[in-house]
Amino acid sequence: MNSRSIEENASLPKPLPSGLIPTLNKMGYMTQFLDEYSLKFIDHPNSADKPLFEIGAAFGVATLEALKRGATVIANDLDEEHLKILQNLCPEQYKCNLMLAPGKFPDEVDIENDSVSAILICRVIHFFSPEEIKVAFNKLFDLLKKGGRLFLVADTPFQKNWTKFQPIYLQRKKDGAEFPGLVTNSGEYITDLGFNLPNMLNFMDPDVLRRELQEAGFVIEKLEFINRINYPDTVRLDGRESVGTIAIKP
Repeated sequence: MNSRSIEENASLPKPLPSGLIPTLNKMGYMTQFLDEYSLKFIDHPNSADKPLFEIGAAFGVATLEALKRGATVIANDLDEEHLKILQNLCPEQYKCNLMLAPGKFPDEVDIENDSVSAILICRVIHFFSPEEIKVAFNKLFDLLKKGGRLFLVADTPFQKNWTKFQPIYLQRKKDGAEFPGLVTNSGEYITDLGFNLPNMLNFMDPDVLRRELQEAGFVIEKLEFINRINYPDTVRLDGRESVGTIAIKP
């Protein structure tokens, strides 16, 4: 793997009143809490030659906790500035177990196949186009060792600030659209927190995730909606705000 040591004086952006931390590249927000899938990832057994791998780590809330538990972690993010902040936040005694892999996954990230024990991709995949998802899921499968686990969390359209889009999603779902949650003009629909989002989002649901993961070769261990009790009131809707899955490479 080609990893880089990233340094110097980057600091964490100021959280919003909701507690969400805006990303620097307008790709949403990092939460300061860990959902159950992230918690299972950070406790997953690994070794120096089969590390954990977090894709879209942002400022590293999950990566830092995994390091504190003794893990070796490869942290990836599209924005190199995020990884500068992560490295600065990392206590000195854990830096020897932290490898940084900036760049867009999978095209710009050079990691050998069968080389990681578990992967976390949390609240990232809904920024991928349908074509990118298919390529990414095949690469995720290839990177994992046999028996390795993928921990994946994605946002759904069932959020209060996306109520304008929900009828469109539901009609597409009824019509059998392959990716019913695809949005190409987010500003037309979102009512809150839209200032830090790209135009294109691709909201997930259990059916879409199950299909795409199985087509890539994964065996589904767990797949369900996540009740985001820690999301701000302007986002929380009915307990289906996110979807999470644990998938195994057999």
